[in-house]
Amino acid sequence: MTTLVAHRSGVIVADSMACAMDRVVSLDAEKATVVGSSVLLGLAGGCGGVWLQVPDIERGMMGGGLEGEALEDRAVRSLANVFSGNEEACGVAVARSQRMWFFGGCGRAVQLETDYFALGSGAEIALGFLDCWSELHPWANTSTGQDWSAHPDTVRVRLTRAVEAAAKRDPFTGGEIKLYGL
Repeated sequence: MTTLVAHRSGVIVADSMACAMDRVVSLDAEKATVVGSSVLLGLAGGCGGVWLQVPDIERGMMGGGLEGEALEDRAVRSLANVFSGNEEACGVAVARSQRMWFFGGCGRAVQLETDYFALGSGAEIALGFLDCWSELHPWANTSTGQDWSAHPDTVRVRLTRAVEAAAKRDPFTGGEIKLYGL
């Protein structure tokens, strides 16, 4: 149980509480990591097995892939295989190319066509916060052409505030709010 929010610009913000069943087992859990150097992976749920396979995925990225396959595509394909059959874990990956994918137990990577995405028990609260803030303060200002989603400080602040909002309402979100980036 967690709250993790990702943005296509290569930023993930997450709480650091880890629970087993209804018990808090850590307030200093890491919820995201860089895979290779091109993909930022955030995890939620029963994802211990996924964490253990990250070094293997990185080694596989350096090996042969499909002809002409980009490094980030190789990572995403490998991650989809790792999640296959693991119904308790889910993840989100953001690449340097600003593409973003969701992973679940289906063994497929679902490419997301949104600026931000959330996972975990506080995801709905965080998404609601971001949706409301985006209505009041749009990511893009059509009158000036300025795209705030390209401004790293704005993205970090919005995602951090979303996880903080979830921590106020979700009993399984807590601990330090951590920022991860590519």
